[in-house]
Amino acid sequence: MLKIRFIKIISEIVYRARILFIGAVTKKPIDRLINKIYDAEDYSFWDSILAYAYRRELNAYVLAADVNVLKQSDDVFINNPIIMQYEREFIELANKYTFKMKGMINSSLLILYCMIRHTKPEIFIESGLGNGYSSGYIAEALRMNNNGAKMYCLSFFSPEEYENVTNTLKPFDFVQIIEGRSEITIDSLSEQCKDNTIGVLVGGPMARVMDWNVLIDKLIKQFPKLLFLTVASAQEHVPFWSDGGIQYTPRHINIERLKLVNIYSNHYKNKGYSLYIQSNQFSRKYQFLDALVYEYRNQRWGREFPFGPYKVDKMNDHIAYSIKLGMIYKNHLL
Repeated sequence: MLKIRFIKIISEIVYRARILFIGAVTKKPIDRLINKIYDAEDYSFWDSILAYAYRRELNAYVLAADVNVLKQSDDVFINNPIIMQYEREFIELANKYTFKMKGMINSSLLILYCMIRHTKPEIFIESGLGNGYSSGYIAEALRMNNNGAKMYCLSFFSPEEYENVTNTLKPFDFVQIIEGRSEITIDSLSEQCKDNTIGVLVGGPMARVMDWNVLIDKLIKQFPKLLFLTVASAQEHVPFWSDGGIQYTPRHINIERLKLVNIYSNHYKNKGYSLYIQSNQFSRKYQFLDALVYEYRNQRWGREFPFGPYKVDKMNDHIAYSIKLGMIYKNHLL
């Protein structure tokens, strides 16, 4: 507690000194800081001072990016024919698969599943599998497409996770599991997949570390026929935690969401792509799909424990408000 108080005092001095002698913090140092936050290998004590010192500009930057890029009145997937066409098919699958820890919630998976069925990518790349809950849905969608698609799963695994993933994906002979760091193993796919249409899911905490930037840069440069890129956690600014349990940004900035907005703005905007963030509207409509996630979460962490990996909205008991899918997609797909 004293350490946090000390950081706040020093950072306030740094902030006021900077404003006095240099002026307001510009976009470049904020971008640099965002890419370092929560990176265990590169995040220093001085960075924590700067994160506090720059918090006003950091928060303003996040909110401005959201407003400018995501200004829209309705969720494009609500009542969309794509969802309506495959909704029943997805619900049947949801009754088949048992939810696993670290898995995406079903209201988000519905969007991903329907996009795969609709766009029929020739290659699908999933980075960060955890226990492989989302992997089963992706593989099922690719099998239903019946177009000879291949799926590549890039991830580190604990022994238990590897067993869960292999058991889930055993029925699918078109799936290849590649163990290792995604930003490195992705190189083995670039030559053989560069001419194919691809879909991508980046899951887990990958966006919080520097390796995210390496992985994304390679995806952008090496796979020109990208149909859509999805991120499993692109919700509003809800709490997430560093290894030490210290929050350096008071508004609980969601690094995954911010980096997805940055990727879109810097690489895909005005190039025939759009940005989508799952809305509360969509979450409300399909909250029934997440009933099993509520049950799983409440059995293991209890309703009063707020720091489990699936934090339920206290007003609505609605987990989907806290975990949302983000997607960059080709305009012509919708």
